Amino acid sequence: MEGTWALPEGPQAIARINQLMAEPLPVGPDATNATEQLYDLLGDDQLFDELAELAGTDANADARPLIQQRLEQLGMDNIITVKEPAGEPDMQEDLDVDGVMMTRPSNMSSENFQRNSKQQLI
Repeated sequence: MEGTWALPEGPQAIARINQLMAEPLPVGPDATNATEQLYDLLGDDQLFDELAELAGTDANADARPLIQQRLEQLGMDNIITVKEPAGEPDMQEDLDVDGVMMTRPSNMSSENFQRNSKQQLI
């Protein structure tokens, strides 16, 4: 029989679950990484079974979507203030004057960066 033995209640528990949900949470081999971090916070047989199934497919998979889904099923999704990104971040693409695509200033050579900085000042 499936059971729930821990729910995130109180400010400390809610802060901890939000901290876990802020960044990818690899499920880990046999789901041990996710379940060990969740055990006293969100202890739920159904969730742990789903995490174990996910781990059998990909131990590096992010556990957060399953956690969010289970919280929704338990009527507790409103406690999560950190939402999982909806998809890939929108990378603003820009072409340098010589036709090289730039996505971040760190990709630019110092010469191109200085040249572009001077052009922006003009």
